Amino acid sequence: MTIPSSYSHRIIQIYGDSGKLWLESLHGTIGLCEDLWKLKVADPYNLSYNYVVATSGKSAVVKVCMPGDGFKSELNTLIHYDGDGMCRLIDYIEDKGVLLLEMLQPGVNLKGLDENTAIQAISSVIGKMRKLTCKIGQAFPNVSDQQSALLKLANYLPHHVKPIDRQIALQGHAIFKTLIATQNEVYLLHGDLHQENILSHGHDWKTIDPKGIIGEVEYELIPFIINSIPTFDIGNVIEYRINRLSREVGADIERVYAWGLCRALLSICWNIEDDLAVSEVDLAIIDHFRAKTNDQFGL
Repeated sequence: MTIPSSYSHRIIQIYGDSGKLWLESLHGTIGLCEDLWKLKVADPYNLSYNYVVATSGKSAVVKVCMPGDGFKSELNTLIHYDGDGMCRLIDYIEDKGVLLLEMLQPGVNLKGLDENTAIQAISSVIGKMRKLTCKIGQAFPNVSDQQSALLKLANYLPHHVKPIDRQIALQGHAIFKTLIATQNEVYLLHGDLHQENILSHGHDWKTIDPKGIIGEVEYELIPFIINSIPTFDIGNVIEYRINRLSREVGADIERVYAWGLCRALLSICWNIEDDLAVSEVDLAIIDHFRAKTNDQFGL
């Protein structure tokens, strides 16, 4: 197995000593997987936070996750959906943070596909997931858990991200609270349903890398809406996606705009936490949602 140096550097930069120890344990963990499941791993995929490798001679993927609540939520979400609209969980090693997943084939994601095909794909996936209601009492995080991040961003902004006014983050926090208090139908969302997390599988589409979070469909749409946007046509692409998706899945368009502003601000917060730059596109997306957010949400 190989561990790219750029990946190791990123993990240590984000997680420090615990990340270094986790990296040092990877060879042993992969060896355990090979012995337990009688497989051989191939080269890793393009890596971000988790270590993900295909297997030779078996239609499966091994995913080794950083231990913590994120892994537990992903595991529980995969168990909940059991391959319906999402890649199927074959087996797992909970104390090692390991998932053995079906390999989606041909595995082409939505990035770069035409907008109509992409919107039909995400609408199909959401339709399947909404059929399964989440049992009360299951240990999944809730969208409401994220609102404190906007206050954190508001306190951070005066000293760091100059193009964003602190008042915008405070307005976003107020809107977030209103949205949470007025949610209608909630279910177990994927939580990060952007173009690269929806892959072709036979003649169908399935998702990968679920976060697993309780919320409403309007929140679920936002990662798709704000990702993979051509920089020369940001506003028109956002409007097209919002209008098409709202019709396809029966979403409240005003709530989509409001969640768009909140989620765009949360993305800024997560970028800051991961020491990533705030781009001009990020700022343009925030400006667009601010201009469109209805007066009833506090702007």
